[in-house]
Amino acid sequence: RESRWSQFPSFGALSDSIRDDGGRLERGPVRFDMTPSGVAAYQAYFARRGDGATTLAWVSVATDARMGAGRNFGQAWSNLLGSSAPTVAGAVQASRLEEARQLMVRADSALRAADWVTFGKVWDSLRKSFGIGLDSVTR
Repeated sequence: RESRWSQFPSFGALSDSIRDDGGRLERGPVRFDMTPSGVAAYQAYFARRGDGATTLAWVSVATDARMGAGRNFGQAWSNLLGSSAPTVAGAVQASRLEEARQLMVRADSALRAADWVTFGKVWDSLRKSFGIGLDSVTR
């Protein structure tokens, strides 16, 4: 799976961006953990800048059936569950639009199936992707 993780388009853009800044992308070890549904694997990638500073740049996760990635573990797991798309710094605007599009497709499918629980969860995710909380709703 490790070689497939690097095939995410946003991973290539991230790697190019780090290299263009004079840094390099280094991968950590693949780690494994047990989840209620089976084994999950994850791997962190670090950006080492020219000045020696190192930051977490990317996390890839995989289960038996799915893969996900993101800028941190939470984003990677969310992507694995199909709730978000991995983003690269500088590409936030386009990725938010794509994430919102994917969420709308899921919400529409849940609505057609009258799956109100899924619809509610996806709708909440859609609101969060636009930074809309319940406190911002006016009546």
